[in-house]
Amino acid sequence: MKTPLPYAFRLSGTTTAASGLPVNPLTGVDNDGDGIASDRPIGLSRNSFHGPLQAQTDLALTRTFSFFEKVRVETRAEFANVFNHNNFVKLTTTYGNTATAGSTFLLPQAGIQNSDPSRQIQFATRILF
Repeated sequence: MKTPLPYAFRLSGTTTAASGLPVNPLTGVDNDGDGIASDRPIGLSRNSFHGPLQAQTDLALTRTFSFFEKVRVETRAEFANVFNHNNFVKLTTTYGNTATAGSTFLLPQAGIQNSDPSRQIQFATRILF
């Protein structure tokens, strides 16, 4: 959707929203003695939890200038994740070995690789002839 603005600026944008990613709860210990500490707590199924909402709004602001009969210059500013919403990709999946979840269950894991990019801005100029 493009919306006309004063001074011949144009604004366009997109918004994406989705439920959180599925989370597979694990006990964090080897309950069945197979040497692998990836057992699920009793009574919980695979991917029985979901992480926080995933959302992102991107905007672009453009304006075209005419210099000669056949030469135009288009300037553009693009804003990705305008509201700087944290979209976590990796959460702590250790539920614990008890009936209630541990205090760190479903908390985001630290590190830049465990979340989608934060707000980003880029500028561009294009010459049309």
